[in-house]
Amino acid sequence: MIEFKNAVLGRHGHTLLSQRMTVPIAQCADWFAALAEAGFDPSESTLWLAEGLMMYLPAEIQHAVLGQIDAGSAPGSRCYIDFVTTSFSAAGAKDTADPYLFLNIDWDALPLAEDGSDHRARAQLTDFGWTVSTAAVADVATGSARLLDSHPYGDGSVVLMTAQKSK
Repeated sequence: MIEFKNAVLGRHGHTLLSQRMTVPIAQCADWFAALAEAGFDPSESTLWLAEGLMMYLPAEIQHAVLGQIDAGSAPGSRCYIDFVTTSFSAAGAKDTADPYLFLNIDWDALPLAEDGSDHRARAQLTDFGWTVSTAAVADVATGSARLLDSHPYGDGSVVLMTAQKSK
């Protein structure tokens, strides 16, 4: 997935204005140890992107991941996470998605987490002292002059959570 995203960014000519550290690891691995080994400094503010991850994790693992993100985040750090709601339909996404992007997905085997995980995550991060907001991905795209009418997320079934750790 990291290689795919790097290729997409490269094709569109996007350049980074800060240091980017990608560390490919398994979900169940000690990912903070892998980050530290790669040079991660938890005393510096960090941008965390948990895209396409939380929807596949049970509540207790989501809770643990957010706890690790908080523990490894300096004040000013930001976190972006997407969540699916009960109105998300894997079958609908399969029917309307770009087949190239989703070529290797076994749509019938998606272990989507139960609904409400976005509310639990919001409460947990707020309890940790983060300022949290949520918006439908379709609304965020519209605000950026990108329409998702025919996209599987255009129906508001995917929520983007943004959070910033208080200083």
